[in-house]
Amino acid sequence: MTTGLWCMHPDPELRPSIRQVSQVLNFETSLPIPPSKMPRASYLIPLISSSDENTDS
Repeated sequence: MTTGLWCMHPDPELRPSIRQVSQVLNFETSLPIPPSKMPRASYLIPLISSSDENTDS
């Protein structure tokens, strides 16, 4: 579970490489220590331009 959460970190720069994940899953290295506080994920709603609204398909 810890490895899965590590892979889904909201900051892409803090996600592990596939090599790091493989090493953890093969017990070649220890699990990372999760941070005591995770950042809150935020999502941006895409803006719809007026040209998108007037297109009929």
